[in-house]
Amino acid sequence: CKAAAAKHGAKVVGEAASPYDIYILVDRVKPDGVLVTSQPEWVNVAIDIARVRPNALVFVSGPVSAATWSRMSEARVYSVPADPEQAVRACVAALGRLSPQRVRLDDLEVRPPEVAVSQRAVAVPARTVVVYSNKGGAGKTTLAENLAAVLGLWAREQERATGMACRVALLDFNVDGSTGLYTWFPPGDARKPKTAALWEDFASGSAEALPWAAVSGVMNYSEGANVYYLAPPQIPDEKARFNRELARLILEACQRFFHFVVVDSGVALKDRDPVLVAVTRATDVLLVCRYTFTDLRLLAEGYSKEFGRLLDPAKTGLVLNRVRQTWFTVRDFVEAFTKEAGTAVPLKGELPEEPGLESKEAQVAGVPYVCVRADSEFSRAVCQVARNVLGVDIALAGAARKGLRERLLSLFGGGRKKKAAS
Repeated sequence: CKAAAAKHGAKVVGEAASPYDIYILVDRVKPDGVLVTSQPEWVNVAIDIARVRPNALVFVSGPVSAATWSRMSEARVYSVPADPEQAVRACVAALGRLSPQRVRLDDLEVRPPEVAVSQRAVAVPARTVVVYSNKGGAGKTTLAENLAAVLGLWAREQERATGMACRVALLDFNVDGSTGLYTWFPPGDARKPKTAALWEDFASGSAEALPWAAVSGVMNYSEGANVYYLAPPQIPDEKARFNRELARLILEACQRFFHFVVVDSGVALKDRDPVLVAVTRATDVLLVCRYTFTDLRLLAEGYSKEFGRLLDPAKTGLVLNRVRQTWFTVRDFVEAFTKEAGTAVPLKGELPEEPGLESKEAQVAGVPYVCVRADSEFSRAVCQVARNVLGVDIALAGAARKGLRERLLSLFGGGRKKKAAS
């Protein structure tokens, strides 16, 4: 494709090695045209880009099914031949026909309206990320907690740079167990975590009427990571009262005051009203799947039969938890998931292989993995997931993060002596 572009006088301004890299690339370079292959995950990306970037022409190279071609046509995505030479020639010809009538859409600076001091503040638009799997031990809590910690540290830098609040909330809606308590309130910790039961005092009111002082007062705050954490109900009586209305109140209130809301959801959708509230109100849903075909089939079956019917596919992404080494590749795994689920789900990231955990996998199942090294492969992988999902350029390595290990150690384990994974 590069050789053909040079031959036809077209400039290549960037290339993406994976489907989830292309979102950030398009936002950075603002190309006139985007060319991708006809694999299902790439086609989904092409349709997304065509809808949010109307000033760019998007092309899919290779054969597609009639159903896929219909979806592409609705989004004004063009089909070109599979041969690279012919594909690039068709793209260049289409782009050339736009000149000189081609329109130019500039990014406009949007300023908030000026309000009097006596007026109420406008609620912030929250990005709500729900981490879900229909199988225990898939890595939901590991992803949710580390993602919230990464966002919290990044939000603190934004607060210092802009002087404006940037808040992160982690909500544990997993009523089947309190795995999050292993890290935020480890065994032996004398503190009693604040749970969803405290929100029952507000149940008769609306989320719009709650002040920030009330919301922050019923959540646990981690100074080390700048994250507000809400523990799940712990005793049977609390779990029975944690219903749809209480979950709705919690989520709506958090969406008013927090820029990022990360929800660690339960195992099953049946009789899990809080989880249903979360996934239907989420802006992003991450399906976490351990890197085995057994887990793949279970998740794909659940997605095709019940979960996929609740969501806009554009909201959903796949995160692979690569605990052990395998003979198959990520591409094999994603293609198998697409076949089993009956639809393509974009890959949003991977949690890297951890050989040290493989031998202890049975003993640590259900306990979230903790990373306290900013320069580790695991930390970089979590940052990559955050970038792919939220479009935020997040990185933890560098001199500006001096003392990060100490802050993370303070977050994960409350500063007590505890073996934390590296």
